[in-house]
Amino acid sequence: MIARDAGIAEGTIYRYFDSKRGLLDEVLRRHYSVLFDDVQHTLPNIEGPGNRLRYLIRRTLLMISEDRGMCGLRTLHARQANDERPSLARDQNLRMAVLMANEIKAGMKDGSFRLDTSPSIVCYMIGGAVELTEYSYHEYWKGD
Repeated sequence: MIARDAGIAEGTIYRYFDSKRGLLDEVLRRHYSVLFDDVQHTLPNIEGPGNRLRYLIRRTLLMISEDRGMCGLRTLHARQANDERPSLARDQNLRMAVLMANEIKAGMKDGSFRLDTSPSIVCYMIGGAVELTEYSYHEYWKGD
């Protein structure tokens, strides 16, 4: 179906990708590349760890709401991971969590966050809320 929609022979896809999963990985890799290029460009221009953390959360939520198709693809891909081939979506979520944890630690240093804040717990809470939001958004719009 992908080859037909692209107007190419099915064999052409397999010349560039070893499997459907390989094609999916490339689509997601490019999608996340746009996200992290934007973050890398914007984050240094935002003043204060609290504001940078809010930006990271907002940017993630915007990514979810901007493209329902990619939302579904990320949700599906994250749930299909196995030990042999970890999920690119999970890897990128971890990458975002590291950025968030860095901002929390910076906020602890400058006094904008309490010293007894646990960056990992806060990141788990944010990540869980974002994952639930993405899954709910995908399920809500699945019928369209």
